Amino acid sequence: HGARPLPSPLGHYPLVRSGPTVGAVGSFTEQERYSFDLQGFVVRRGVLSADELAEIHHTIDRLDLPTPGTEIASQRFSRFLHHEVFQTLMDHEAVLRPVVDLCGPTVRLDHCYGIVMSPGTSGLGLHGGATPHDPAQSYSVRDGQMLNGLVAVQWALVDHPKGSGGFCCVPGSHKANYSLPRAARSVAGF
Repeated sequence: HGARPLPSPLGHYPLVRSGPTVGAVGSFTEQERYSFDLQGFVVRRGVLSADELAEIHHTIDRLDLPTPGTEIASQRFSRFLHHEVFQTLMDHEAVLRPVVDLCGPTVRLDHCYGIVMSPGTSGLGLHGGATPHDPAQSYSVRDGQMLNGLVAVQWALVDHPKGSGGFCCVPGSHKANYSLPRAARSVAGF
């Protein structure tokens, strides 16, 4: 853990905010709204200050988590929401307004867990998407309003350089009409 950004040899952006980031707080910008409709996700970079990130890392260290194994169950952790620093992430100005934009004014927290991984572990495989249809995980647009049954928010608390693993999603899968073929999963390494 540490609050300083890692070097960016592959051109990725550091997580620590170094200055103002357009569209980093509040409702979606027009570009973010278009991107979410097209791809099914939006990345807001640099929304945590160095001090916020340091406090989060310090709190995670105090949780005294066991070393994660190869099974996903050993990589997940819970029972951390009593710490104020994690409560603050739930209604952080960079995510709450977009979640309300996507789900409507009556949002609720369905589930919450942290993930800690070691190099070489596989993590959670691809899941979700629009097929088969599940109203609880649906996506549609009516009269210019995006309607989502479920929205996931991920906070990347360490840099994720391109090619080093971490979060993955299939752009557009939120509105796919067909399941991802097995052949495509193996070719893409899913």
